[in-house]
Order: sequence, then structure tokens, then C-alpha cells
Amino acid sequence: MFCNMYDAYAALDDASRAHLAERYALHGYNRGPDGDAGPPLDEEKHGNWAAVQHPLIRKHPDTGRPALYVNRIHTFGITGMTRHEGRRLLNDLLDHATQERFVHYHRWEVGDVVVWDQRCLMHKSAGDYPHEQRRLLMRVKIAGDRPN
Repeated sequence: MFCNMYDAYAALDDASRAHLAERYALHGYNRGPDGDAGPPLDEEKHGNWAAVQHPLIRKHPDTGRPALYVNRIHTFGITGMTRHEGRRLLNDLLDHATQERFVHYHRWEVGDVVVWDQRCLMHKSAGDYPHEQRRLLMRVKIAGDRPN
């Protein structure tokens, strides 16, 4: 499933966009849905990732378009807000962004190749495939810019 974060941002009302404009979110690699650190990672395999702060609204460096920049797995707080306030705002934003009108559900077929830009899209496996089915996934990450 792929969420268009450009459209999710554009659909916010002016007051919401103004409220989010100068806010920063906390992102971490190994976080649970409540924001707590998950089980220890194998540092040799995953590295040791410290939490970082990025704008809630990210302007794409190539298009200049604003997009929401949050996700359920890695975003765990909002700077300047209590944990409870931050989680409430994040949940509201994520519920907004995952409305059906912003989501593309890809129905995979043998030989499919999908490429996406994580600077303006949120993705998640639907997990609706037979778990005994063999899947081959290849991932390429390209070094990029720091969100602004």
C-alpha cells in the first residue's frame, strides 16, 4: 500500500497546515507503535541509529511541493509537545494520510517492479499474501538529502 503524502498534505485545511508548518517530528529506526524503543538490533546488520528530528512538512528538493513526512513505524514524537499530545497529533495525521482517497493498493503480479520516492510517499506491506509463498524482494536505497 502506498500513501500519497503530497495529496494528504494538500487536503489539510489552512489552519492545520499553519499549525504544522514549524513543527518537527522525532524519527527512530527501531520504535514500537507507542514510541518506545523495540528489542535491541543486531548492530552489525542494522547499524546503530540515533533518533533524529525532521520537519512534519517536507518540501521535496526537486518539485518544491510540500508533503507530510510521518509514518507509523519510525515517527514517535513531536518536539515541543508532551508524549501524549505528540502521539495524538501523529495518530490524527496518520489516520488522515491513510484514508482510502490517498492510498494506492498495488495488486502484485509476477515480474512487477515498483519504484517509489520516500520523500513524498508512505508505504506498508498489506500482509495479505500466503505466508508460505516465496517472495523475492530487492531493495536499493540512494543517499539523498536531509529533509527540509
